[in-house]
Amino acid sequence: MPSIGKDLQKIRVHLGYTIQDIQQSTKIPASTLKNIENDYIFQRSDEGTTYIRSFVRSYGRALRIDDNVLIKALDQHAVGNYSNLLLQNFPDLLPSVPLNKPALSEQPTQEAAPAADTEATVEKENEAKETEQQSVRDEDHEKEGIESAENVEVEEPEEEVTATPNTGKPENGETPVLTTETPADEPSPAKNTGEPSVSSVNWAKVGNKAAKEKKKSSAWIFGIILLVAVIGVAAYVLIDNGFFGSTEVTDSEVIVTDPPSLPGGVDLDLGDNNETTRDETAAEQAPSPTASLDDVLFITIFAAYDVLDPVRVWSDLKPRLDPYWLEQGSALNFEFQDTIRIRGPYANMLIFKNGHRISDFQEYFIEDENYVELTRDYFTSDAKWLNTIPFDMPAGVSPPQSVENRPTF
Repeated sequence: MPSIGKDLQKIRVHLGYTIQDIQQSTKIPASTLKNIENDYIFQRSDEGTTYIRSFVRSYGRALRIDDNVLIKALDQHAVGNYSNLLLQNFPDLLPSVPLNKPALSEQPTQEAAPAADTEATVEKENEAKETEQQSVRDEDHEKEGIESAENVEVEEPEEEVTATPNTGKPENGETPVLTTETPADEPSPAKNTGEPSVSSVNWAKVGNKAAKEKKKSSAWIFGIILLVAVIGVAAYVLIDNGFFGSTEVTDSEVIVTDPPSLPGGVDLDLGDNNETTRDETAAEQAPSPTASLDDVLFITIFAAYDVLDPVRVWSDLKPRLDPYWLEQGSALNFEFQDTIRIRGPYANMLIFKNGHRISDFQEYFIEDENYVELTRDYFTSDAKWLNTIPFDMPAGVSPPQSVENRPTF
């Protein structure tokens, strides 16, 4: 059955690319690329159709397949009539269709020229005889080669075991040298030691052993590199967190000052001073109007009145207008640095910053671009955006049931 994923895999292999090459080009996880090639991605219920089509088109663009061809192929797959459309530009990869040869009785030349048919029949019989004779000669050659190999490989099972120096047999993996002893009652195979000695070598076994040893050495090197990396990261984390630093607190760091007193044990009345201290402390805890915002800001989009299917968000930290589906009662946090843009069913959503409701966000709707744009300057005009409070909900609206950060992909 034709398959988009298998056709993409054929094209990738034909062009000489690996999964890692496609992953580096598209930034799509290797597991997702493998799911595309084995068509498992089309069976997953947790992936939306938009994401699946986007992944497949990104894969195809990495192979330089025309985007219109990819869209048409995906449409064919959606209705179940995909027919190897992606392989049209790669005729060598198309599945071969056997040609139906006409029967001899249907050839017009048989009725018109029976003499020519007789000659063709004679030629075919001659060719069949020659083919049969050639097959007999080939079988004779094969039998002679087998008999020669059997005469030389008298002790072949013993040659696979590492021999002691006294036996004179080759060690495993080395080029074998014929040192078998010939019994007195058998003819010496010395005349046939040239060609049979090469044919008797199990080259597949030699190659497999060399490949296994190479894999083992590669695994050891990779394991050592991984161990060094883990040790380095662990040491950095411990040092950065002050694990090896001193945690002792000396008595000199805590200075306790007794309140001043007059001679004779009469304490001073410091009531006014205490009130002044409390006022200063409250002033320090209150946010300063000139306090700056964080480098990275967050807003919360809440599906308050109905589902958001979807709301699209662009930010300067993720400069792509991606769709997000929110069920009613759920909310997502989105990060940005200077600018964030929102497009969606505005009547169904509420937008917050640190719990404060942005009630006038629709005033920043840009009609030509069809989105709401909020900037850092909007939040620097009022110090209230610095404080985090519970969600400021309008009357009759419940707060979000769940608040999560936007998914990363």
